[in-house]
Order: sequence, then structure tokens, then C-alpha cells
Amino acid sequence: MAIPMAELTDANQARVLGLRWFLVAVWMALIWYASAQPDLHSGLAQDFLLRKIAHLLEFAVLTGLVQRAIFPVYPRHFLVGALLWALTYSVIDEWHQTSVPGRMGTLQDVGVDFIGIGAATLGRLGYTRFLKRREFS
Repeated sequence: MAIPMAELTDANQARVLGLRWFLVAVWMALIWYASAQPDLHSGLAQDFLLRKIAHLLEFAVLTGLVQRAIFPVYPRHFLVGALLWALTYSVIDEWHQTSVPGRMGTLQDVGVDFIGIGAATLGRLGYTRFLKRREFS
């Protein structure tokens, strides 16, 4: 079981937060790298569906990582903060793709990303409510 942040020393809290933001940065770099590839077609019949699922998942993961990084600092607003962070990065990612040969950024993909962002947000909200109910029962 994880040790609550409040029980860690200040130095250990800083290390944990640093690691969490490092993971956010690494994941964002991976998204950026994938977006910089000129052609991500797999050649499979389900290529379109696979790419949309990848969009959804990569932004659901980003949202979860940002939630974990923001929570200790802004526990009351971490869901909204993570949602806005991930949505902003989705728009930046699609804009970036407009400059990559063979790629195009679309609002449709921002919408698919938002489904992943929303799923991660609703999942965390449900998990948080579950923990509160269990705490008071």
C-alpha cells in the first residue's frame, strides 16, 4: 500500500513529485515523437480504428499521470487541472502534426483524445468517490 504524501518528509515529497512530473514529461515526449512520424499506417484493415484507439489511450494515460502529479499540490482542483492540461496538449499535438509531412492534425482527433481524457477523469472521479464511501462506512 502506498504511503500518503503527508507522511513523507519534505525531501521525499519533493522526490515523489519530481518523479511524477518526470513521468508526465516522458509520456508527452513519447506522444510528440509518435506525432512526428510521417506515416503510422500499419497496413492492417483495421488501421483507422487502431489509430483512434491509440489516440484515446495515449491521452487517457497522460490525463492519469497529470492527475497524480497535480493532486498533492491542488487536491480540490486536480481533476479539472489534469483535464485542461491534457486537452491543451491534445490541441498542441494536432497542431504539431500539421507540420509533419504525411500527417494532418484534425479536430476529430482532438475529440477522440477528449474521449480518453474524459474516461480517465470519470474513472478517477469514481475511484475517489469509492474511497470516500469506504472511508465513512
